[in-house]
Amino acid sequence: MRSRGLIINGVSAPEDRYPYSASLQYNSEHFCGGSLVAPDFVVTAAHCTSSPSKITLGRYDLDDLSDYDFEVMDVVEAFVHPGYNKETVDNDIALLMLERQSIHPYVKLNADSDVPTKSDDLRVKGWGDIDPSDNGQLTSDELRETTVTYIPNEICEQSEGYVVTSDSGGGLIKRGKTAAFDTLIGIVSWGYGCADPNFPGVYSRISEHFETFLKPTICANSRSPPPYLKCFTNNVASTLKPTTAPVPVPDGLLTIEIQTDPYHPEDLGWELLSVPANDLIQSRPIGFYTNRFGVSVSEEVVVQPERFYRLTIHDKLRNGFKGRVTVFAGRRHVLSDALVYEPGFSSISGASVTHGFFVGDSPPRELTLYLSFDNKPEEVAWSIESVADDLLPLGFKWFGWYNNGFSQAMETIPVYGRERGTQKYTFSIFDKFKNGLCCSQGEGSYSLFLGESLIASGSQFGEKESHIFEIDAFGKLTFAHLVTPNAAAQPTSRPTNMPKQHISDSSPLEDDFEEELPLNPVMPSNVDETDSWYNDIPSKLA
Repeated sequence: MRSRGLIINGVSAPEDRYPYSASLQYNSEHFCGGSLVAPDFVVTAAHCTSSPSKITLGRYDLDDLSDYDFEVMDVVEAFVHPGYNKETVDNDIALLMLERQSIHPYVKLNADSDVPTKSDDLRVKGWGDIDPSDNGQLTSDELRETTVTYIPNEICEQSEGYVVTSDSGGGLIKRGKTAAFDTLIGIVSWGYGCADPNFPGVYSRISEHFETFLKPTICANSRSPPPYLKCFTNNVASTLKPTTAPVPVPDGLLTIEIQTDPYHPEDLGWELLSVPANDLIQSRPIGFYTNRFGVSVSEEVVVQPERFYRLTIHDKLRNGFKGRVTVFAGRRHVLSDALVYEPGFSSISGASVTHGFFVGDSPPRELTLYLSFDNKPEEVAWSIESVADDLLPLGFKWFGWYNNGFSQAMETIPVYGRERGTQKYTFSIFDKFKNGLCCSQGEGSYSLFLGESLIASGSQFGEKESHIFEIDAFGKLTFAHLVTPNAAAQPTSRPTNMPKQHISDSSPLEDDFEEELPLNPVMPSNVDETDSWYNDIPSKLA
């Protein structure tokens, strides 16, 4: 194939156009591409299998931590073509079996040796090198694509070249009307330099390896081979290996995914406790991650389901944590299903931050938050805290969680039930640039409900707006009122000024908010000023 620019000088691909694209990553850094070709198999270049890797699926911008529904999986087994030659790069193709089935669509493998032709719409995609002069050091954060033209093998064989970095393993696609009609016809293998206009890029031809390697390997090992492969007909069925039953996932299994700080991993520690008993379930002391710079660590913990828990993340030197901590139920690691997402925090947070969450399918009761965004959804953050538990956040989304793809969102937040008696909560919503959800950047709004009872709503709140409300033991909303705008503070593990602590290494937020905000709750008509809880609000919120 001759590239008209390869990924260099290519364009950003449409965000949802190639949902089967895979990123092979080592220490959370992209080094090769791949394509999902079965629910549990990714195809890539054989020379990309020399380094241990995790497979990331469902990402468009690799630096956008608010991407929804992406998956990160381990490779269970790598099947390298038996004829692969490292010196000549012949048969540069491999299949990677994933630890579980992906929720993302796969692309169909081409079996027709007459494809491609000069008239086909061919695209190569990847996150690879975008600067031909830097030896592959500058790669793209966003998935990119470019058009290529077909050159017959007999012409291509008259040239010489060498392996291209970062783009390797990515897919050469015969583009259909939509992703469902795409066909994978090649794997990026090698070329002269990076996108040399006088030298064709070389791809491993899918049809060449379809019957002898790709189809039999997938049919023999996949837990759910694609129907179009017809694995259970002809001679393929006889080659299938007996499969073992999947290992059952224990009730209450949590997976804690940790991306350590790239500079000071030794400062990190964490503890998981029950709520309200505060029994220690699991912990990692400060110093546990010493010398593990910027790596991904997965921990599994089994807890009693249908209960609330508290995760506290500690920073020894109080100078910020530039890593990431995510908690998932079970082993299905889809970011939008995360029970906890801590994107990192700055020194403003001090020694620790805390998250509360519910484990199970039947929370005692739930709040529902409806958000309609203006033109800047990434500027919105919110939290719901339990007053009785020192403002433990039971629901929490920070700046950048909602990206430009959001116009609306609905969030369900588990809260305590009858066994905890009457409970009071605070709801706070923030706008990073102090212009609310309306109207300088479009028209947005928020509404928080308990069943059909409206707790809070608004749109024009500037920097911050907070509400205090009470739910009795029987699930009735007994009162809700607005705290004077800009009056309520963050949870005790957060600063009392405008929150700015949630800054990940790749976050665009750089300027701390320094002014202190006044605390002056507005007295609701149905609350007695002598009520001991009401008088204690300032101390709890400070």
